[in-house]
Amino acid sequence: MRERVNREVWAALTTACHSAGIPDRAAFALWDAYNGRDVTRPYYLYLADISDSAATQDLASMRAAGLLAPVGRTRGRHYVAGPRLFRAIAAELGLRGDEVDHDQIVRYVTSYVSEHPVEIEAPTTTEALLPELVATPTTSVVQWPRGSTRTGEPQH
Repeated sequence: MRERVNREVWAALTTACHSAGIPDRAAFALWDAYNGRDVTRPYYLYLADISDSAATQDLASMRAAGLLAPVGRTRGRHYVAGPRLFRAIAAELGLRGDEVDHDQIVRYVTSYVSEHPVEIEAPTTTEALLPELVATPTTSVVQWPRGSTRTGEPQH
């Protein structure tokens, strides 16, 4: 259930990025902010594996869109969830209201997921990566020839 809730919120985050004209990679930073963690420029650089200038530009775009809010100045600056982050996620999920928070989003998505179960037939890692190693279930019946024993020795 938790995985499906997280997938729904992640999908809403990536759609919110797209709607705001922000690269999809920004969803990684927004995910952390959504979950109450601080985002720093060095952390975002590492997370998104991008250049300094791209990270600075992405963070400025997220800040301008109201998805992240800066805390502190210069070297001590970090970012937290901005005033529009939860509203943007809620809007993408179809949750109405101006004052939404993390817990309301989780309750809403959990309710939706429990009312709309989905059966997922995903392959295991081995099946996906090495299908030739996966045994195919078969039924084998060994029939011994008349007049022989299990060792293959003829009966006298």
